[in-house]
Amino acid sequence: MVPAPADAPDAVQLLQPLSAKPVLFVANVDEGDAEVPEAIVEHARSHEAQAVAISARLEAELAELDPEEEAAMRSELGLSESGLDAVIRGAFSLLHLIAFFTAGEDKPAQSWHLPRGLSVWHAAGMIHSDIQRGFVRAEVIDWEQLVGAGGYAGARERGTLRLEGRDYVVADGDVITVRFTP
Repeated sequence: MVPAPADAPDAVQLLQPLSAKPVLFVANVDEGDAEVPEAIVEHARSHEAQAVAISARLEAELAELDPEEEAAMRSELGLSESGLDAVIRGAFSLLHLIAFFTAGEDKPAQSWHLPRGLSVWHAAGMIHSDIQRGFVRAEVIDWEQLVGAGGYAGARERGTLRLEGRDYVVADGDVITVRFTP
């Protein structure tokens, strides 16, 4: 990328050229290879990018299996996640994003995305500006703890559901219920 001219130092930020966008290289590797080839890693580093490896052939074969068979095959091959999950994880890392969830006992969970390091007050604004404006507190729990407790009632019994103020920094995988005054 060509640097911004001295008389327009904000040009890159203001114009947002495509060449200034983050880049994720996805390397299609042979079955059994889990690592990105070193040449691609070096190329990615030289362009301030990141790279992930997936085997398209293996992913296509696994997609044809039942979920139980797919999980068994992934375990047998030593693969901890799907190719799609690896790409998503790489993209979230590259973009410095986290995922948080909203869920209620009477409504399905919804995933939201937030830049890493922002507070629950910012997360409330992602949901709706009125919720952010009237923010009082948030009930927060890690999604795995919520599932392990069997829902909100179990989480309350275990004492794993906690109250947080507006300065709480949202963690990846948090389930948030915002309490607000309209």
